[in-house]
Amino acid sequence: ARLWPQSLVLSTDDKTVYFADGAKLMAVASNGGRLRVLYESSQENAFTEGVSLTETGSAVAFLDDHRVMVLPLNSSSKAVPRVVGEVAETNEPPQLHASGAVFYRGPQGEIWCAPPGGKSAKLPVEGDIGQAVWNPDGQSILYLKLNQGKGVPNT
Repeated sequence: ARLWPQSLVLSTDDKTVYFADGAKLMAVASNGGRLRVLYESSQENAFTEGVSLTETGSAVAFLDDHRVMVLPLNSSSKAVPRVVGEVAETNEPPQLHASGAVFYRGPQGEIWCAPPGGKSAKLPVEGDIGQAVWNPDGQSILYLKLNQGKGVPNT
């Protein structure tokens, strides 16, 4: 087995730990108990970029073979992930909001966003973009635009 440390995520109620063990996305109660396999990839390194959990713990987002996947967690039966987009390569896990919307970064750092149940679209942001996070309302994404030595402060 191969634990990916960047995949460790604790639920907001501190009751469940989510993590990748090789090609499996796992969950276990934080006070111990039986390990549950939530998803199994055909790729051994599917979770190297980590996973993203909603604030409510209702879903988790991850990359699997260049596909951005969202897996609902509130179902008692084996949930089926939905593919929200594809990305050639990225250094960050997708960012999931409680609403079900997800954004992820493309190979040049561009931001792609998919509404709940919808298809991904590239956001019309030009230039170099730094860290990006969901606004708490889930309606917008806050990001740092980098000006990198152009005589203008970062905005």
